[in-house]
Amino acid sequence: MLYSYTALIYLQAFDLLRPELLVERLRELGVTNTLIRVIYSFLTDRSYCVDIEGSISTLKNLPIRCVQGSVLGPILFSIYLGDLKNIIPEAFVLSYADDSYVAIGYNPDNIQNTLRTLESIC
Repeated sequence: MLYSYTALIYLQAFDLLRPELLVERLRELGVTNTLIRVIYSFLTDRSYCVDIEGSISTLKNLPIRCVQGSVLGPILFSIYLGDLKNIIPEAFVLSYADDSYVAIGYNPDNIQNTLRTLESIC
């Protein structure tokens, strides 16, 4: 059987993190509700303003979910996609922080299901 491999690379992966799915994963791992609330708060309803020599801009919503450069960000993202190999067992997964490479052997019977699975978690 011939295989064709599809590589999916997550760009701006921290922006794609869905807090509600991360909460599910944290609950599965046995994380306490108190810590889950703190993490959820860290990931949602962020805003910012700019201060230049005392002149402060208006407050703006921050559209990203997980702040890059934070210590917690890569840990949360690793938890978020940590079980990707279990979700898509036929895939070869290589991940580091927010960079993931997924190779899937092409099988016409299951490629659409695999892509839908990836889409539902990202």
